[in-house]
Amino acid sequence: MNMGPPIPSSGLPEGWTMEQWSYYGSAWLSQQEENLNNTPQISNVVQQEPVNVQDESVFDLLSNESDNQQKSDPLSAFEDDDLDF
Repeated sequence: MNMGPPIPSSGLPEGWTMEQWSYYGSAWLSQQEENLNNTPQISNVVQQEPVNVQDESVFDLLSNESDNQQKSDPLSAFEDDDLDF
């Protein structure tokens, strides 16, 4: 009787019999080795891209500093009586 390849240290694959191992064990071992070689390596490295700020007007809105530019009141063009509803 063919005994097949040596049984792995983890034992027979789940649900296998010695007869199945004797016939198909070599193919199973080859497939397991192939799966290990083709498994993509997962990396936990996060790549951070630099942020380029092109428009700093957002920061102007958030700053408490007063600019040298005179900011106009958007309602100054209306007369007081124009705003009566």
